[in-house]
Amino acid sequence: MYSSDLYTNTTSTNGFNNSEQIETPRELPLKFPRRSIPSPTQRGAYTKMSSHGNDGQTTQKKGTWDPANMHKAVEKVLNHKISARQAAERYQVPRSTLNDRVRAIKSNKEMSIEPVMGRFHNTFAPEHEEILASHFKDLANRLMPLNRQEFLRLAFQLAEKLKLPHQFNKEKQSAGKNYYYSFMKRHSDLSLRTAESTSLMRAVGFNRPQVMRFFDGLETLMERFKFTPYKIWNCDETGVSIVQKHAKVLATKNQRQVGKLTSAERGKNVTVLFAMSAGGQFVPPYFIFPRNRMNERLMINAPNESVGEAQPNGWMNAELFLKWMQHFVQYSNPTAQNPVLLILDGHASHKDLEVIEFARKNNIHMLSTPPHTTHKLQPLDRTFMKPFKSAYNDACDLWMRANPAIRISEYEIAGFVAIAFNRVSRMDIAVNGFHCTGIHPFDRNIFSDLDFIGSDMTNVTESQSATESSLSHSQLTEPTPSTSACSNLSNSISTQRELTSISSRQLGSQTSTSNLLADITTSIQSETQTTPTHAESEILSIQQVETQTEVIADKSRENFKAALTELSPVPDASKRRTTVRRRKAERSEIITSSPYKRMLEEKRADKRNVEQLKKKVNVSEKDVIKKGESLLSGRDVSKKTKTNKNENLPPPGRSIEETVCPLCAESHEEDWIQCGNCKIWVHEACANVSELSDQYICDYCIV
Repeated sequence: MYSSDLYTNTTSTNGFNNSEQIETPRELPLKFPRRSIPSPTQRGAYTKMSSHGNDGQTTQKKGTWDPANMHKAVEKVLNHKISARQAAERYQVPRSTLNDRVRAIKSNKEMSIEPVMGRFHNTFAPEHEEILASHFKDLANRLMPLNRQEFLRLAFQLAEKLKLPHQFNKEKQSAGKNYYYSFMKRHSDLSLRTAESTSLMRAVGFNRPQVMRFFDGLETLMERFKFTPYKIWNCDETGVSIVQKHAKVLATKNQRQVGKLTSAERGKNVTVLFAMSAGGQFVPPYFIFPRNRMNERLMINAPNESVGEAQPNGWMNAELFLKWMQHFVQYSNPTAQNPVLLILDGHASHKDLEVIEFARKNNIHMLSTPPHTTHKLQPLDRTFMKPFKSAYNDACDLWMRANPAIRISEYEIAGFVAIAFNRVSRMDIAVNGFHCTGIHPFDRNIFSDLDFIGSDMTNVTESQSATESSLSHSQLTEPTPSTSACSNLSNSISTQRELTSISSRQLGSQTSTSNLLADITTSIQSETQTTPTHAESEILSIQQVETQTEVIADKSRENFKAALTELSPVPDASKRRTTVRRRKAERSEIITSSPYKRMLEEKRADKRNVEQLKKKVNVSEKDVIKKGESLLSGRDVSKKTKTNKNENLPPPGRSIEETVCPLCAESHEEDWIQCGNCKIWVHEACANVSELSDQYICDYCIV
């Protein structure tokens, strides 16, 4: 019978049902209807009958016991101090699980101290996944990260190469999304990121020697002239277009394409030159429009006191940069007592001799950054350009929304630049830009080894991977430790046979229990000095399991590293094809220094000498052609003169009808050659000489 607080249980002492009914008072699991299906959370709070009585007690969820308590319980049972039932009650661990752990240690089987749920286990051991995650971080630091598909394919290849049991898709030869999400959950320090495009020249150009040379020059100038923050400037150009870039927008969730209006598919770029100081000052922008003539309408709504120039291709050149220097002097106010330091990139327009002479006369010291390092050493690139471009695109979007049927032209660019410039030209942006580059305050160690790892990959050689492979091979071939001290134990022999046949996956999981075995062995040896012979044999077995488990675990780790290196090697740029450089690589220089100015003057003088020599050669060739108008005029400049085969021209100064070959007495439209002695012209075919002959002497002169 049933009641609100009682239910009837029909039992029999002999195991069969009979008419005898015993009413046993029990508590209902929860205040739910009997036929209702509770949720997993509610099932975890169900009461369970105690094995010692009818008092209900609330049990823990499955697999939520403390591993430390399990460790203590296993230790007590192995020391024969208490029984398994007493240890389970004292340390609040499941008795069946405790018995499994104890039997595993005694029989030298696979054992994990952590709770394991279900019959499916991870393909890779935790320490192997740590190696894999570290490899991904290393590749990302070297600017060669893996995407999601490459990671899943690599996981499948590793499992196949190491012959691990796995549930991966063999048709696609890739791991599944479930493994990806579980791996990312176990390694929360990894995330899926959108990589920023970085050119190879930037990756290799930003290297430690070049950067240290820049800081050496900066330190020399800082110690000599004691520049204040308001006298340290940086200038850089950027391009703005009438076609803006869009940010993320709100739209229907499952819509395939989301569009947004622009003025054109491709627009013209206008160069804008900015300058800011370490104290937070800004120079009005300098515009360069891609036009032949300047129009005042182009500067409508431009920032106050900004300047605009026209140039056919819209790029900066030495002439325009000299004009900007004159514009820059008005706002930086350099004097002999308070000179100005200008940091800029090494573009050819910045290293013109007229620009350097102007800077020296106006107390401006110019320091160039190493090539392809502006993304790290230019304050404007670090903190100003990105928010400026974002604000510029926002201004274009607002204008297009207010004028949906009108295109953006070059005449609106100055107004958009003014909106963005007024929003971004803040003191904190300028100060942070010089601080994060180590320019002010001066800090040559602002960049860590992680910043240079992109260029350090050129120093990676095969010796490291070869060493790891040889180490792995040597560890695989070395014999297992001797167990002669306990060879009389049958457990030792069975242990050795079982351990040698354990798969790589089991080896990885066993390594997580080596610390447990070490603690158990230490405590057993310290607490049991006078234990029976059977206990001593068990201790020896535990020690043997620990020793051989550590050795085989080391081999497993080395095998995993070797397989990972083979399937996904670290990028080695030293293997690239070496080519001969056609020009010398640029370096960071103090452009206004006397040695650099002298070098430019020497280059200009050499260039003038070469041009004058070319002019003389051209004049002499013209004179030779004029002198060769007469057939026998004593011309001796060229011993061989050959006409173009396509044109079949006669010798200089003679027509085809007038020129007769003395050997064949005919005048054909063929190639001619002149005797170096008597200056007579004959056919090459009649003279029987090759085209590569430098000198020809006719038969008449030889006789």
